[in-house]
Amino acid sequence: MASHPVKPGEHMARIAADEKVASYRTLWDHASNKDLASKRKNPNILLPGDVVNLPNPAPKTASAPTEKVSKFVAASKDQLDIRVVLLDENNQPLKSLKCQFLEEGRETTSDGSGMLERLEISPRFELGVLRFDYRKDVRLAFAIAVGHLDPLDTPSGLQARLNNLGYYAGEIGYADEDQIALKCAIEEFEKENGLKPAGDPASATMQNKLKDVFGC
Repeated sequence: MASHPVKPGEHMARIAADEKVASYRTLWDHASNKDLASKRKNPNILLPGDVVNLPNPAPKTASAPTEKVSKFVAASKDQLDIRVVLLDENNQPLKSLKCQFLEEGRETTSDGSGMLERLEISPRFELGVLRFDYRKDVRLAFAIAVGHLDPLDTPSGLQARLNNLGYYAGEIGYADEDQIALKCAIEEFEKENGLKPAGDPASATMQNKLKDVFGC
């Protein structure tokens, strides 16, 4: 049995596509990956350095005519659905906002909850862009890095979620150097979401609330 060390930007659907596995569920649900599935819980959110076991594929047979060339293609059936919610500085949805979302030049409009949605994207899609006119004289642009969100119970995962929600938690990946920024961001988040401000990154109560507010 081979194995696949997870690299930045990878998730189960992308790994399955790169390994020519028809569905990520074949890997995620396999007994050899039980510990990984139990630890991470979400196949879309892995940590670089995690190891995905690749079970030997079951043999398959196919009929083909003799004396002719036949072509067989292994392809993934998985597709990505990507949703982003836009909120203003008061946590109110930015409704009916025309945006360029993911592909350069492709336009879409946010719905009543501020959500933008793109369905059935290639599992290998990784980097996109979000652009919109926030006000008449303010145009904003954000990079969308699909698959780069680390698990919630990691410092970088906490930083990313807090930063995305508008609480500056320091530069992602440098939590040790930005401990004060992370603590202050957590306290601010707790205060604004009905929790007792403690600033503890390991707090299960805070993490559960952050998961609920952020969505994952």
